[in-house]
Amino acid sequence: MHKDHPALHEATRLFVEQQLMGLEQDLQRAKKIKATITSLKGLYAELDPVAEKVAKEASSPCEAGCNHCCYILTLCSIPEGLVLAEAVLKRPDWKAVGRDLRQMAKVTCNPELTHGLYFRKQLACALLDKKTGQCSAYAERPSACRFHYVITEPELCSIGPEPKSVKVIDFRDLERRVWAHCAQLFPMTMTAPLPLVVLFCMPMLKKDKYFRQLLSGLPDPARWFYVVREQIPQLAKEAVGERGGEIVLNRSNLTEETADEDEDAG
Repeated sequence: MHKDHPALHEATRLFVEQQLMGLEQDLQRAKKIKATITSLKGLYAELDPVAEKVAKEASSPCEAGCNHCCYILTLCSIPEGLVLAEAVLKRPDWKAVGRDLRQMAKVTCNPELTHGLYFRKQLACALLDKKTGQCSAYAERPSACRFHYVITEPELCSIGPEPKSVKVIDFRDLERRVWAHCAQLFPMTMTAPLPLVVLFCMPMLKKDKYFRQLLSGLPDPARWFYVVREQIPQLAKEAVGERGGEIVLNRSNLTEETADEDEDAG
């Protein structure tokens, strides 16, 4: 076909239009993702002082370097995962972190894994800095981590041969605000293990062929969620029972409640 043939020009025009349309869609998608991250960070900034004030008044011993909670099976939403993924991708060693996340995702994607079984494995979060003992994405941590404060001795949070009673501050009202906000920001209102969600979110923020390797063989968060959704109430119950009768401290009136009496605890 001659280079000046009308059909060739039409095909070229359609190709260019498709490419431009794709670029525009990518741009709009990028803007939405950026807006989601910015909005959620804004809510974190609003709620953090509330949690910190209550924790201080309740004499919570939680501090930097105490990381027993970093060995708990943690679930998060897609918007929370985007905030974390952005932080990870800013690191020069993001590929190494991605490999750590992949290893943890393989473990946490087992639908039969309970909170108690996971805690007994003593597997640290992939974002925990092993040298400092501190979270490498502390400012970007999800609500499950952000609002987890205890008021008992830190030693009681550790694993041991005997069940232990741990008292935590009930920040479920703050967590619900985050969840409601996330539901408005992103249509996929579900949760999945943190490593899986962060891995899933990373390609939304950066184009790199390496993500194909990181995600190979892993389910997407939606598939994980729908496989285990029937087990979620039981998982929450086991998170309390297998750690030895966790006690909840209501932050509004500082009244102790046993987790067994409060069906929403956990």
